[in-house]
Amino acid sequence: MTPVMTNASRIPATARRDRLIQMIGRRRYINVSDAAAELQVSEMTIRRDLDRLAESGLISRDHGGATARAPETAFDADEPSFEARGRREAEAKQQIAEAAARLVHAGQTIGIDTGSTTHRFARELIDMSGLRLFCSNLRTAGLLAGGKSPVYALGGLIRPSEFSVCGPMASSQLSTLWLDTVFLGVSGLTTQGIFDYTLEDAEIKRAFMERAGQVVVLCDASKFDHRSLVQVAPFHQIHVLVTDKAPPEHLAEPLERAGVKIILAGHEPATFPDPLN
Repeated sequence: MTPVMTNASRIPATARRDRLIQMIGRRRYINVSDAAAELQVSEMTIRRDLDRLAESGLISRDHGGATARAPETAFDADEPSFEARGRREAEAKQQIAEAAARLVHAGQTIGIDTGSTTHRFARELIDMSGLRLFCSNLRTAGLLAGGKSPVYALGGLIRPSEFSVCGPMASSQLSTLWLDTVFLGVSGLTTQGIFDYTLEDAEIKRAFMERAGQVVVLCDASKFDHRSLVQVAPFHQIHVLVTDKAPPEHLAEPLERAGVKIILAGHEPATFPDPLN
């Protein structure tokens, strides 16, 4: 039966198709009859709209309806230099560093992972006293050594290009510690979790995570839907994501299901979630 025509049926085609995209984004799938009833237009109109959206590559079409198009994931095979990474998204990384620093309070024992964003974060802690800081990167440890809190550098094999410390000695040292919070850098974030370029640094990230009460990931939005060689961890092993832009729906949904608190740098006060039991 053709729906009763109302003012809703006179929505311009472009606006109607935008509504369809939003519906598919929220539900992942819509069928023709439900969409026609909700938008109060004919099923033929919905079919034409969905066909047009599918031709544009915005959705995937089937006989009875449409699904959200699977997001494309970029694979980053090579690790850029520290200097090159530091120049990328510099403003976003600085905002993330400042927001993450507001999560830190005197009396805490903090782990700081290797990375260009975590290095900026460390810079924000130089003038803070009453902390104990454990670093897996010699560049970052040297930066903090001139600050007001004691700094401990992990011992182990040094990766020359990154000045990160890795290997069994570093992992063994971390296994004897208990940290309030660890701040991790990542190479990418997809629906599968967080990624890193190398096996060696990924091992230390996991060791940090095992010994920390809170795991905070610092990741600018340019890394969304990017993966590299090593999956470090799925979302349920993360407590907080500090980023500069809201993740797209296909990432936001699994992050929410995993209980990850998202802090948007520059948009809201940075506070920790309730302490873990």
